Amino acid sequence: MPDKMSCFVEGTVVSELHQTERYRAIHELIARAPVFKNVDDILEFESAVVNRERSISTGLGHGVAMAHGKSQAVRNFFIALGRSRAGIDFDTPDGLPVHFLFLVATPPDYQDEYLSAVSALSGLLRDSDFRDKLMEIKTSQELENTLSEAFSTALECRCSSYSFR
Repeated sequence: MPDKMSCFVEGTVVSELHQTERYRAIHELIARAPVFKNVDDILEFESAVVNRERSISTGLGHGVAMAHGKSQAVRNFFIALGRSRAGIDFDTPDGLPVHFLFLVATPPDYQDEYLSAVSALSGLLRDSDFRDKLMEIKTSQELENTLSEAFSTALECRCSSYSFR
């Protein structure tokens, strides 16, 4: 797996978001996850995420949202997670609050990586047992480790299932 697809490394998880409104929760995740300190222009990036979210909600249902932003301010591909025990109102198809706010940050030219990562992550999050396990974890470090391992495995499985001839 190429380095540019390494996700859920140190500084990508906030184990408890406090905001319960989607745009405030997005802002909180960007402000609190250390990985966003590497973004060149954080305001431009946050604006890209919010504008994307305003065009159509990224609430997937089952307690999951996957907000994303493409921006020149982002130099490397990464995914952050903010977990909310209280739940975030996110205009999801099932009307349920979001407990797992994933934020995918990409440079504009990382479309293939973006699609692979979102596909792998979506597959993982369909599993209610996996979501329950993530909710039970106590620390950001343990969340990062669990997600990193599961994501890497899911991504490798997806990549190896493609055959190019």
